Amino acid sequence: MISVKKISKKKWKEIGFFSVMIIIPIIHFCIFWIGVNINSFAMAFQGKNGPTFDYIKLFFQELTTAGTSNKLLEGIKNTLIIFGLNILILLPLSVLFSYFLYKKLICYKYLRVVFFLPSIISSVVLVTLYKEILNGPVSNLLMQISGSSSPILFFDSTKYAFRSVLMYITWLGLAGNMVIYSGTMSRTPTEIVESAKLDGIGYFGELTRIVLPLMWPTLSVIVLLAVVGIFTADGPILLMTQGQYETYTLGYWFYDKTIVNPNLNYGAAVGICFTLVSIPLTLFARWLVNRIDVDVEF
Repeated sequence: MISVKKISKKKWKEIGFFSVMIIIPIIHFCIFWIGVNINSFAMAFQGKNGPTFDYIKLFFQELTTAGTSNKLLEGIKNTLIIFGLNILILLPLSVLFSYFLYKKLICYKYLRVVFFLPSIISSVVLVTLYKEILNGPVSNLLMQISGSSSPILFFDSTKYAFRSVLMYITWLGLAGNMVIYSGTMSRTPTEIVESAKLDGIGYFGELTRIVLPLMWPTLSVIVLLAVVGIFTADGPILLMTQGQYETYTLGYWFYDKTIVNPNLNYGAAVGICFTLVSIPLTLFARWLVNRIDVDVEF
């Protein structure tokens, strides 16, 4: 009987501890996810005289209205460009550089610092440093090479502004998932690698035939998460250009509709429309990822 009481008290303590630990995340989820999304859904159809679909109609009107003044289309175009940059260029390069560090090739310690140092520095500091480098030494060097007397306006011209943003995203994006990739590669069984070396496999063969198949479960999750957030692919537009010179993204467009030129109802309606578009894209990406059958366990 005594042991039963002790077990019962211990069980109640475990339940109490678990409840205290889980109650805050549950409250946070209910307020800042469920509550916010319900409120956004209601705002999307809320007019001055009652329920309305005017904001949805306005969204489709903007989609079919071309012109330099259409910031929504500009934001969609730039956001998709950044998404393509992340998936088609930065992801393969991150995997390649992670493999370089994993194999501990020449200067790997120096490159590790170069790649990871920007990740621990404030984005405001990095953007300021990046702008000063481009507007200062880089601009002066290009002026001397080209023989031009006028400086290159990297962030104050339509020709260079968005390209400069993409260069910054490339610089910072290389180290984005390298910690995950490096950790996954470090779990590659040494027996498999040593056996392959005896068969004469090189670095490229090891990467494509051993490392990539073994880390495919991790890669597939990262690709799937990127597709889920396709309309949130963004850059430091607020810190660099404030959306000027054709650098609008969807993230900055929503910021504009919330803070700069508030139109919360229209912003909520556009958010719902993009959510409805992203759902089938996510399901298709999940189906496509699952079609690539790489059954590995290690």
